[in-house]
Formats: sequence, structure tokens, C-alpha cells
Amino acid sequence: MFPLGDRLAALPEATRRSHRTILDTYLATGKPPDLGSIDAAHLAALVGCDAVVVEEGAIVGAYPFTSGATSHAVEVDETIVGCMCSLDALAVGPVFGVEAVVYSMCAVTGAPIRIADGAQAADEVLVGIHFQAPESCAASSLCREMVFLAGREAASEWRGVDPGAREGYGLLDGIEVG
Repeated sequence: MFPLGDRLAALPEATRRSHRTILDTYLATGKPPDLGSIDAAHLAALVGCDAVVVEEGAIVGAYPFTSGATSHAVEVDETIVGCMCSLDALAVGPVFGVEAVVYSMCAVTGAPIRIADGAQAADEVLVGIHFQAPESCAASSLCREMVFLAGREAASEWRGVDPGAREGYGLLDGIEVG
């Protein structure tokens, strides 16, 4: 659905280094670097393959991170950074090799969700994915439909809206997909 890894692998090494700089800055500060600190050609390539999101002259996202409003965030070494979707939030720890605490809310009930070292049992939190083709920017389409669900009842209600395209997964499966 969203082969970002393949797109990034096709870019030149220098462009991938610029991407990593953006990600590392988000992870360390909770914010993206200034637009002018990234090579313009690298940034254009990253935006072109939907690895980075730029709006109104500023970097506002680089999967998994976002400066935009979502209900998903992670805390790493006392820095809190927004994430584009539930899968992105779950992926931060394994992808960056860090201890990450995930904060979110149930898409159905609004109940708070905190995932850290088994703080919520795997069967208490599910990951919901609404399968669809991303529009021009996955951050504003596909990512908005990857959510956390507080228990099987909430997951059933959420899936019932579009049972052919929505599926719930256990937390461990969600981490693997992320």
C-alpha cells in the first residue's frame, strides 16, 4: 500500500542522509529541522517520493514523525514527538533502537492509550487499519485511517463501519506491520 522503503532505497545516498538528518532531528527535539538546513534538491526528492511532507514553507512530517495534529505521539528520552498513525508510533522503538512510550487514544471511545513495557496488555489495545490506496500524500489520507482501539468491543464497532476494508490486529502484529 505504501512502499516507502523501496522509494527511499532508490534515492541517492546523500539524499537518504538528508532524510536521516530530518528523522534524527525530530527524534532528538520533537521538531523538524528548519527547511533551509536541508539541501533543496534532496528535500525535493524526499517530498516527491512522499517521505517528507512540506507545507507553507516548513517541514511538517517525515514518516513516522509529524508536527501536525494527530492523536499519536511517542516519548523518547523525555522528548515527545507526534506520529502520523498508530503503526508509525509503534515502529519508533524498533526502527530507531530506542525505548519509546506510545501515547494515543481509542478512535472509538476516546479512552487514553499508553503503551510501554507491557503497561497495557496486548489484548487490551488493538491496531485498526482501514485498507485503502493512499491519495497524493499518505500523511493526509492513509495515515488518518490507522488507529488504536481500546479492546475488542471498540474494534468491532470500528470495523462495522466498513467491514470489507477495516481490520483489527493485536499489538504485536501491529508492531510487526509498523
